Amino acid sequence: MSPQWLSTQAALRGAIERLRERLPSRSDGVPAGQCTSEASLRQRVETLRADDQRLREENASLKRELAIAYGQQRSTTRRPG
Repeated sequence: MSPQWLSTQAALRGAIERLRERLPSRSDGVPAGQCTSEASLRQRVETLRADDQRLREENASLKRELAIAYGQQRSTTRRPG
C-alpha cells in the first residue's frame, strides 16, 4: 500500500490516527514501538553482569599465571652467590 492511497481512505486514515493517539507519547520523540522493553533491559543487564564476572575470573587467572612465570624467571636468572 502506498501512503498516497492510504491518505485517500478517510475511514482507514481515521482509524490509523486513533491508534496513534492511543500509543503512549514520549518526550524524547522515540516511537513507543521502538522503545526497549524492561524485560530486554533486564536481559542486557544480566548478560553484562555475567560477562563482567567471567572477565574478572579470567583476569585473576592471568594474574596468577603471570606471577608464576615471573617466579620461574627469577629462579632461572639468579646466579648463586
